[in-house]
Amino acid sequence: MKRKNILFLIRVLVGIGIILALFKFIPYSDLVRIYKGSIKFYFLLVFFIGILSNIIGALRWWYILYSLGIKLKIREIIYAYFSSLFFNLFSPSTIGSDIFRGIALGWHYHNFSRFLPSVILDRLSGVVGLSILSLMGIILGRNFIPDKQVFFILTIFLIVVLFSAYLILNKSFLQFLTRHLNKRKLKTKILALGEGLSYISHPYKVFTLTIVYSIFGHLFTCVVYYLLSKAFFLNISILYFFIFVPITAFISGIPITVVGMGTRDLASVYFLSKIGVEKSVSLSISLVILFIAILIGILGGLIYVVVYHRWMERRA
Repeated sequence: MKRKNILFLIRVLVGIGIILALFKFIPYSDLVRIYKGSIKFYFLLVFFIGILSNIIGALRWWYILYSLGIKLKIREIIYAYFSSLFFNLFSPSTIGSDIFRGIALGWHYHNFSRFLPSVILDRLSGVVGLSILSLMGIILGRNFIPDKQVFFILTIFLIVVLFSAYLILNKSFLQFLTRHLNKRKLKTKILALGEGLSYISHPYKVFTLTIVYSIFGHLFTCVVYYLLSKAFFLNISILYFFIFVPITAFISGIPITVVGMGTRDLASVYFLSKIGVEKSVSLSISLVILFIAILIGILGGLIYVVVYHRWMERRA
């Protein structure tokens, strides 16, 4: 068995193991009872909001590509973006999506170096947008946080993320790295990133606007959690979701499981229990999020097989 397949299997087992561990404390029968009594209309609404959030993500990527001088139709970007969501189902965090997007367009247009910077900037703007949204939520809803150290930890984290973004966008720093790195593959990627950034006339302005796109996309995720709380008859201020959802997204983004399975559930149960929500209800909300992510991934797979793959072959 190849090393990649072994790592994938380990991540699946870790995710399943975390969920099974949660079931030790939360009876399965409680989840069934809670789902039966829930308002199903919210599930459908959340599914469509999830699609809308990903369309915003595709538009963010399209804007980055346009800023790099790569002028493609929005339709093609949406096809590629949603197709990449299918490959997220078989990879840790969002790595599968990033790799697919870079390879698909790079292969199609025979220029991998131009598409690599777009994926890196897209992912980086998502992390910065998530950090800013979380900090805004803590400032607005600080009365919900009993432990004020969370505010300072998140502030420090945001400073680190913003400083890292500044370094990545700084051409002098990239040149410094290429002169002192010995690893050839990493050096090649950094050179490609620097070359790609050279096509952007105002990189900080472009990056700021992509952060705005990211914040709007992550806002939809907070709304999704809020609507699901309504589906299970909870009365929670939406400000609390602006605080804990970004942190949960960070945790689920750690590449130790597939699609954030297990890590997202554990974080959701922990943070919602801080305001008195039953663990069974918290886990129910998180499992619905996981199920919808899988459904949207499957939708992306259908788009890839039925539309995007054939469309690329026809154009080639």
